[in-house]
Amino acid sequence: MISITTFFWQSGILESSTKTEGHFTPSRAEAWLDCMNQALEEVIPSVELRSIILKRLSGPARFFVNTQE
Repeated sequence: MISITTFFWQSGILESSTKTEGHFTPSRAEAWLDCMNQALEEVIPSVELRSIILKRLSGPARFFVNTQE
């Protein structure tokens, strides 16, 4: 199991360039949630359970936002 930060880096949502390093914008949070939604669709057949999990993940995703667009 990988950490949420590792997932952000590996998925390209957090870029490693000096200009954007550590900058996590609202659109990146939404992009990560979209990726998580796609992953959940692949592994969890229950729409209701996917919705609950995605709702729980939206809090941490928005918590990491530290830069506006």
